[in-house]
Amino acid sequence: MSPAPNANPACVAEIRQRVYQVEAEGRQDEARALLARSLRELGRPDPELLADLAAMALRDGDLVPAIRGARLALDARPEDAEAEGEALDAALDSAQFTLGLALAVIGSKSEARQRLHALTEGARGVRFRARTPELATLVQTQLDRLGEAAPTQPTASADRDAIELLQTLARTMRLARTLQVGAVSNALAEALLGAMVDDADAAVYALVAEGDHRLTPVGPAHHLLPASTTGLQAADFAAAPFDLVCLDVGPASDAETMAGLLAHLQRLDLVTDHTLVAVCPERVAGAGPSQYPQDAATELVRLLRARLGYDALCIQAAPRRANRGDGGDAGQIAAAPAGVTLLRRFRSPGA
Repeated sequence: MSPAPNANPACVAEIRQRVYQVEAEGRQDEARALLARSLRELGRPDPELLADLAAMALRDGDLVPAIRGARLALDARPEDAEAEGEALDAALDSAQFTLGLALAVIGSKSEARQRLHALTEGARGVRFRARTPELATLVQTQLDRLGEAAPTQPTASADRDAIELLQTLARTMRLARTLQVGAVSNALAEALLGAMVDDADAAVYALVAEGDHRLTPVGPAHHLLPASTTGLQAADFAAAPFDLVCLDVGPASDAETMAGLLAHLQRLDLVTDHTLVAVCPERVAGAGPSQYPQDAATELVRLLRARLGYDALCIQAAPRRANRGDGGDAGQIAAAPAGVTLLRRFRSPGA
């Protein structure tokens, strides 16, 4: 669907001028309310006004409205953006800056780096530095800080693709509450929390084995709990069912244990017929065929279908394409398919 057309430029300029005048008089709250009301009355998204509103929210420390407004501004970019001129360029840069800073504050470091780095590249970077040198300096400072984050396990391109798929599903299906089992990095948690940052219920719980220090909380909505198949209680997870359960199957994973954990969560009403289950074989960049846990993932899917009545949708690359972009050779392709298997109970067991 094409973005909604921009409002009349003269009308937008008039609104912005009124808002700036109120703000210059020291009435910041009134200016923000005036801008929000003007947007509603306009009846259509305008990137300049949305970018201004997001910047005001960031200034006031309201991160959720800042992120939501910045995303809306970027999404409202018209198809003929090249013809729209300098004002639109400045608005889109402002929205990108606001989004990057706000995501960094909530701990969504991966997307924050991506958003801020875009302001340093090519013609856009030159334009941004020339127009707002003080903000360009702040962007570089923030990127330096984000670059000092603790290193995580390298992620193969197939894993990145799987993460992007799950992030898209989270946005589309409004999957706010996630349980991650067997995670080896924070990448998925960052992606899911970034996708659902405008949802007050957004949370990612990760079960971590004793002595495993590869995960660190990426924000207040990222909870790390000791892994257990029977000791977990509903209260450990705010006694609310999960929208998504991600089972990351590694070389040492046991399909029986994971299937037993899911059955235990069902008895606690933490996993329901509405919960989406994703089985994700871990693929470490540079690993050999013996290190790809496809057999364990296949067995886990078989157990979930046979014992718990799940239906499965396999989203997997064809064998001849499975290693494209991962640096693998022809001898590894058959042993290393790329993809995710999604499971859900669309029917009653035994039907």
